[in-house]
Order: sequence, then structure tokens, then C-alpha cells
Amino acid sequence: MKQRLFWLQLAALGLALAGLAGMGVLIFSRHGLDNLVPLYIFAGLGVAGFLANAGLAVARVLWERNGRK
Repeated sequence: MKQRLFWLQLAALGLALAGLAGMGVLIFSRHGLDNLVPLYIFAGLGVAGFLANAGLAVARVLWERNGRK
């Protein structure tokens, strides 16, 4: 289970980085801000990835702490 949490956490970090990269491309492109919906989608992906990573990190710490007892 600990290994699965690690891979899920890595996937959540990838999702956050993909959202950040998508926002960067849209912001720094010349025609990226005509419609703000794609920006909101990538921002949502970034926030979702960040929150998922935080939740999985807490779950991983609790899993390791309960395994020691």
C-alpha cells in the first residue's frame, strides 16, 4: 500500500505540473487569453493535483506511523 501511495502521489504531482505548464503556455502565448475557459481548466487541474498530493502525503505519513506501532 505504501508503494501505491507513492505512485499516486507522483501522479498527482504530474497533474499539478501539467496544469502549471498549461497555464504558462496560455499566459505567455499571444492568443491564449481570448477565452479564459482553458485557463480556468488548467488552473483547476493544478489545484486538484496540489490538493490530491497533500491528501496522499497525509495518508502516506499516517500509514507509515500506524505500521510502526
